[in-house]
Amino acid sequence: MENKLEGLPRIYALLLKGKEGAKRKKSFIKKVSDLNLDYEIVEVNRYPECGTIVEGNTHDHVLHYYPNQCKTTTAVSANHLRMWREWISSTSKDEKWALFCEGDISFNTVEYWPFAWNDFMNIIPNDTKIMQLCVLRSKPDFDLKIVERSHETWGANMYMVSREYAERKIRRHCYTGNENLFNIATSVIEFGNYEPCLPEDILFVDDKFDERIKWADTSGAYSVPLFVEDLSLVSYFENDREDSDGEKESHKHTMKLWKEYNKEVQSWNK
Repeated sequence: MENKLEGLPRIYALLLKGKEGAKRKKSFIKKVSDLNLDYEIVEVNRYPECGTIVEGNTHDHVLHYYPNQCKTTTAVSANHLRMWREWISSTSKDEKWALFCEGDISFNTVEYWPFAWNDFMNIIPNDTKIMQLCVLRSKPDFDLKIVERSHETWGANMYMVSREYAERKIRRHCYTGNENLFNIATSVIEFGNYEPCLPEDILFVDDKFDERIKWADTSGAYSVPLFVEDLSLVSYFENDREDSDGEKESHKHTMKLWKEYNKEVQSWNK
């Protein structure tokens, strides 16, 4: 499997500090070390102890349904942007791509890939800004093709970002002089039939905030199920993630697709 992942960009993993994140951290480090992958861990405290201050017009998914909880998804959006900012501020401009995850990623699909990572990079669309690499849907009806991302496909478990896109999003959502202050806002009031509330609604939307007529641009955002979640790890938001809608079935569906796939990469995305 290690040979298939040659050329994989650096992986940034968002993890909770302390005892709560210890098991996930240990598991992630073992996985990437066994595969000899380049990685960096960004540890944060759970909100509000993390000190994150959020401005903007997005309502919070978790607090909307569970008003007495502080597991705010809006702060999760901000913490993903912390990872992006760390990448941009600490690396060479020659690093055109980076991978980001939440530490609960599994590489079990790689065994079944009929290609290597560099082959995959040769077929991604030229306008790619961000690509969701772990696909979750309430109804797992997806296949192995690279497709334009839909708001009905959620999950920030593993995704790839271009440097140019990350730089623009940091200008949009981060403040100079206060690393804990974030503007988590969008220029639209709804995606499909719901109000923007998930990290994906911020991360995967190229909000045109600097144009006279503001609009949410979803071009350049793609999805493909290259990886799966590690369901053996406890979710930060669910007591039993295997009972979470869509997660278990999406995992099973993705693994089944790869196990049954035996074509060459050249014909894969046609």
